[in-house]
Amino acid sequence: MTMIRSIAAIVRKEFYQIRRDPVMLRLIFLAPILQLFILGYAVSTDVKYVYTGVYDYDHSTLSRTLVRSMAVELSPYGIRVNAIAPGIVATPINRALQKKNSAFIQAAVESALTGQMTTPEEIAELVFFLVSSAAKNLTGQVISIDGAASATMVMDRFMHGMVAKSSQREKNKLIQ
Repeated sequence: MTMIRSIAAIVRKEFYQIRRDPVMLRLIFLAPILQLFILGYAVSTDVKYVYTGVYDYDHSTLSRTLVRSMAVELSPYGIRVNAIAPGIVATPINRALQKKNSAFIQAAVESALTGQMTTPEEIAELVFFLVSSAAKNLTGQVISIDGAASATMVMDRFMHGMVAKSSQREKNKLIQ
């Protein structure tokens, strides 16, 4: 019973506050009316056209299977599911590392057959395409935008070398 009294007290306080503030009172009544006239609806909870995006950092078979499974499950509701699998992206940090001749960035750029990093603008253009009506029949796909780096083994060899060096350092620490 005390909970009901507490809620009632809060409701009374809110109504009192709204009556004290004439601007808020007008806004509460005018906003839905303006929405009706301008947009044709006051509140819409329609989720028919929700665009779902998955940013695939993993590049694994499991993540590709997840995208396909989501597409199968959500397509009856009119929801398309696609993933973007970028390679090395030309962020300010990666550009700075490239200028400092970072071995990692150099190997990543060399692994791309185009010889360059993917720009954020290129990824944005792909996203705009995926959410457009031009891609209405495209679902369940993982689209690599990496200059075909995923088709080469340069980055894999580089990472295996890094792991081997790291493992050797750990072994040396244990020996000492």
